[in-house]
Amino acid sequence: MTKHYDKNRCYQTLDEQGGYYCRHTRALTVEDLRGKHEIAAELGYRDSVIDGLRAELNQCKEALKLAMKHLATGAKLDSRVEHSTEKETTNG
Repeated sequence: MTKHYDKNRCYQTLDEQGGYYCRHTRALTVEDLRGKHEIAAELGYRDSVIDGLRAELNQCKEALKLAMKHLATGAKLDSRVEHSTEKETTNG
C-alpha cells in the first residue's frame, strides 16, 4: 500500500495557509468523530467531491482550449452562442 500521509506534516504551516488544520480539529470535536472509520468515511466523501470538482475543472479547461482554438482560427462558434450574442446586441 502506498503511504499518503506524512506524520511530520507541519500543522502550523497548514493553519498559516488558511486554517486547514484547526478547522478540521474543531470539526472532529464538534461532530464527535472519534473512530478511524468515521474519519475515513468523511475523508472518503471529501475525496469524491474533490475528484468531481477536478473532473469539472478539466472539462472547463478543455472547453476553453476549444473556444480559444476556434477564436484563433476564426471558426464559428456553436450556433447557440452566436444566437445569444445576437440577442444581446439587438437588445442592449
